[in-house]
Amino acid sequence: MKSKKLRRSLGSQIVLNLIIAALLFIMLYPLAMALWCAFKSPDVYVANKWLPTLPLRIRNLKDAFGNIDTYLLNTLIVVFAGISVMLFLSSMASYAIARTKIFGRSVIFYMIIVVMMVPGCLTLVPSFILYRTFGMYNSLLALIVPIWTGGC
Repeated sequence: MKSKKLRRSLGSQIVLNLIIAALLFIMLYPLAMALWCAFKSPDVYVANKWLPTLPLRIRNLKDAFGNIDTYLLNTLIVVFAGISVMLFLSSMASYAIARTKIFGRSVIFYMIIVVMMVPGCLTLVPSFILYRTFGMYNSLLALIVPIWTGGC
């Protein structure tokens, strides 16, 4: 009785492992090919898109990441300026709401929660018009200010 149950369990485990292996291959093959194709020359890629080929062309990395320093610097400026000021303002506001005993404290708290629930896509066009009016169009400040106000 026990050996029959063990055989059935072993058979089902083998089938499940084969299914998992097939799904793993289906998931990882496109990722591996994307990585492999990143090192192909354009001629080799056109000739053979789906199979790995040699030689690998490392110069593609230089071509792809040659101008990344400007974009990386912009990203770091936006992230550090946005997060540091947002962290400061959020800490001050939360401390004030938590420690002071003012009338309507819970109303203020719920108003903040309601504003946080508004989807960003609803305020996208009005925010763009506002930033364009203030002259922040095409600048890093137009990316940083929404982070400060919680509208990112």
